[in-house]
Amino acid sequence: MNRIFKNGYAVALATLALAFTACTDEYEYDPAAPETGAAGAYISADETTFIFTQDEEPIITFTVERHDTEEAKSYKLFYTSDDPDVSIKDFPTEVSFAAGEESKTLPVNLTLPAGTIGKEIVIGVNDEDAYVYGSKSMTFTVSVCRRVPGAMFYTRFIGDGTHGSLWDAIIYEYGKTTSQRTDTEGNPVTITKSTFYLKDPYNLQATDENGNPLYNEDGTPQTIFGDNGVGYGLTFTISSSSHRAELGSNPTLFYADATVTDDPAFTGTIIPSGDGTYYPEGEQVTLEPGVTAENVVVFSWMLQIGDTGAGYNGVPHAILFPKGYDVIDQSGLPVQGEE
Repeated sequence: MNRIFKNGYAVALATLALAFTACTDEYEYDPAAPETGAAGAYISADETTFIFTQDEEPIITFTVERHDTEEAKSYKLFYTSDDPDVSIKDFPTEVSFAAGEESKTLPVNLTLPAGTIGKEIVIGVNDEDAYVYGSKSMTFTVSVCRRVPGAMFYTRFIGDGTHGSLWDAIIYEYGKTTSQRTDTEGNPVTITKSTFYLKDPYNLQATDENGNPLYNEDGTPQTIFGDNGVGYGLTFTISSSSHRAELGSNPTLFYADATVTDDPAFTGTIIPSGDGTYYPEGEQVTLEPGVTAENVVVFSWMLQIGDTGAGYNGVPHAILFPKGYDVIDQSGLPVQGEE
């Protein structure tokens, strides 16, 4: 699926846009050395921030361009990484142009472990081949989010209003940040923000009248929303403070909006209607009569129907993390694909 976020990690902690494709308009680059002639090449790219899940192939693309296209010519390339565990497979150390050819876009496959967040790779043209007025190199920020197995998604949007439905949640860790501050009395306070990506929350597989699962022609599962049940997601952040009074009785959830479907008959835009609450292990919360949970995030959404103005306000939802998983530290259980 090879998708990427639309914003960088700093933006994700507050209001990430929710398509899993991405680009950024700002990038870092090094200009070519002034002694290089106008016959050199330079680097460009539509996207410089790439965030993959561990279930995707981490491929990024960049373009080598030149202004002087009169002759066939080859240009030497390089890359550097700020982490020894992050590299590029079979990196093309040289790119060749035919006479009249102006640009070439090159896909490269990354090697980086799941759980890599916000690492930088610099791709560029060697000094002797760089165009004097172009960007000699560009910096790409890459992440691979680990999946949390055993998580569940709950909603009363599918149910009778009192009782809801529960199914497997597709959740990935999106890193954490820790900051230090002092309270009003000068005491040190540590605040941790743990961010997750929830993919395709309405992915519950559809069944026929006999309870048999239904599949599309390409073999993918049909969901309760048909094709509209997949292809989007949202990020949410849980904040924890060592001085709990600063965050209220429980750490606070922040989340962004998502789109359920582009069907004009059912727009299904999910609009956040306020912060939710995280209940850690040992703190029970009632989801519905007779059903309690812990290590759970509880929140509500407003679901809007098309252009009619009609919708559902404050629909209860919850994300249930597996027992033993430390949500704040993002640890405590092996993640999918690891022992």
